Amino acid sequence: MVTFDAINISTVWARLGKLCTEDNRDECKAFACSILGKTLRFVPEMEMRALTSVFYGLARVRLDLAAESLGPHLAEQLEERVLALMKRGGFQDPRDPAQLWYGLDTTRYEWSEDFLRELVEATLEAIDGTDCHVVAATCINLVSVTSSRKIILRQQQLERLARIVESIVDPDGDIDMIRSVDGLVGAISVLKLPVAPHVVPQLHSLALRTPAGLFWNGQTGMMLHIFTELGHQPSTSDVLQWERITLEGDCLRLSLDAFSSAVWGLSFCTNYQPTAQLLDRLRDEAAKLPEDGTFIKTRILTACTAWGVKVPTLSTQGDKVSGRRPQPQRPQRPTPRPSSAPTP
Repeated sequence: MVTFDAINISTVWARLGKLCTEDNRDECKAFACSILGKTLRFVPEMEMRALTSVFYGLARVRLDLAAESLGPHLAEQLEERVLALMKRGGFQDPRDPAQLWYGLDTTRYEWSEDFLRELVEATLEAIDGTDCHVVAATCINLVSVTSSRKIILRQQQLERLARIVESIVDPDGDIDMIRSVDGLVGAISVLKLPVAPHVVPQLHSLALRTPAGLFWNGQTGMMLHIFTELGHQPSTSDVLQWERITLEGDCLRLSLDAFSSAVWGLSFCTNYQPTAQLLDRLRDEAAKLPEDGTFIKTRILTACTAWGVKVPTLSTQGDKVSGRRPQPQRPQRPTPRPSSAPTP
């Protein structure tokens, strides 16, 4: 019979996170629920690396802690233990904050505001001087949690994070630098980071080097929109690069979700002229839009408005495709996942 302790129960969570997929998530979630009691018992003995394994596993199985009988008790213990360890010296490994924010963002639990504010401060201390991957991975979920809870970072914290971002941006960077662009521009946009004027253009230049398949479908369209939100309009030649990146070379082969995100991003580019083929598909998709509001519908209608595509059936749905361009809510992205699981 296996005797559990703080180390091997955290190892179970790390392995569970690695094994969990879309196909077996229900089974993994059921197993996760079965070990909540054992986890609760050993949290007070865990070190930070073990705690990150628990958060990683919780995030991967997408366990809703508030819906589980032991969930709130486990959440309280996790908060207390993380705070205690931070008071003892903060994070010892700069990868730990990203894993913690990943778990905090995905478990759908209302973590205490005091805890989150303490964690923000400790996080900035931990990631200062690290690499682009660590900073970007941390920013994605930190931004998601703080914005959803309407937690406003202090000006000093915003300035520090801005300096951290500036220090890691390398216009000649490798694939890891390019992969980090999404998380960095998202943080700059949502948190309104006071970065130096050269940072956004440099990130834009890096994004133009995006190879096929680097991001999930639709992510590049969202990135493009963020750049325009930040006031950076791609040039005529750059926007052709964005066309290649977002449409992946053929607008007819994209899924509807990916196509809608691509045209949504491109529609905010003042120097972009859509092709006849793209407009034909846009018109076809607009004519088939559902009555209920969806992100896809919003994106398609935004592009129709920008490019003057008139679809008669839309008038009966209460949507207009002429006049001033609407400002749609940004479509939700899939839950971000750190590139590697923690090692207990």
